[in-house]
Amino acid sequence: MLTEEEKERIRQEHRSLLEKRHRDLEQQVTEREAKESDETVKEETAAIIDEEEDKFYRDKPDYIKVRDRNGNIRWMLKSEFEQKRFRKYKVRKKRTHRTSKKILDRLSVLLIIVAMIIIAFIAYKVVS
Repeated sequence: MLTEEEKERIRQEHRSLLEKRHRDLEQQVTEREAKESDETVKEETAAIIDEEEDKFYRDKPDYIKVRDRNGNIRWMLKSEFEQKRFRKYKVRKKRTHRTSKKILDRLSVLLIIVAMIIIAFIAYKVVS
C-alpha cells in the first residue's frame, strides 16, 4: 500500500511527464507551421521568378521556351535549340547505323553456318 507522499510523488512525476509531452507537441506544431510557411514563400518566389522570365523572354523573338526530359522549362536561343536538335538526330542516326551493322554481321555469320551445314549434309549423302 502506498503512502500519501508516494502517491503525491507519482502524481507529480506523471504531471511533469504530461507537461513535457504537451510542450514537445506544441513545439512540433510550431516547427511544422514554420516549415509550411517557408515552403509557401518558396513557391510564391518561384512563381514570381517564372512569371518575370516569361515576360522577359517573350519580348525577345530569338528565344523559345523548351521543356527538357525532366519536365524543367528553360528558354533557349533558337539557334542553340536547332543545334541540339540536329545533334540528337545525328547521334540517333549513328546509333541506328551501328545497330543495323551488328544485325547484319550476326546474320552473315548465321548464313555461313547454315551453308556449311548444308554442304556437310550433301557431302555425307554423296559419300554414302
